[in-house]
Amino acid sequence: MERGDWKQAAALKLSPGDLSWNKFPQAEAILVFAHGLDASRVGDVAAAPWNVAPSRELLGEMLITLDSPAQAFAEFERSLRRDPNRFRGIYGAARAAEASGNRRAARDYYAKLLKLAVKRDTERPELAQARAFLKR
Repeated sequence: MERGDWKQAAALKLSPGDLSWNKFPQAEAILVFAHGLDASRVGDVAAAPWNVAPSRELLGEMLITLDSPAQAFAEFERSLRRDPNRFRGIYGAARAAEASGNRRAARDYYAKLLKLAVKRDTERPELAQARAFLKR
């Protein structure tokens, strides 16, 4: 990657194959990053190894901005069916539910967000907002 050889970066593999790579998630993260970087550099979006931001999640964000929280909530839920357990998607669903007056769904999604981030190593404002909502 340092040399800008994107084809070589795309061909990287975790080796040796018999090593317990699940003990080293950072190595897999670097590999996925290299593959994604290659895909973006050569313009092959379809080859990217991840869905950077699901389109329905982005639509949900836009609908919240446009003060349409009920529609936003529906889009976040659709997005989460396709891409479950995304921090941003769960947080968006919680915010949209809260803004549309759906307290039960907001409570469920904020609780799910806190559960998802239980092993976090930093404090995020989204988590503070979730805790504040659940205290009400």
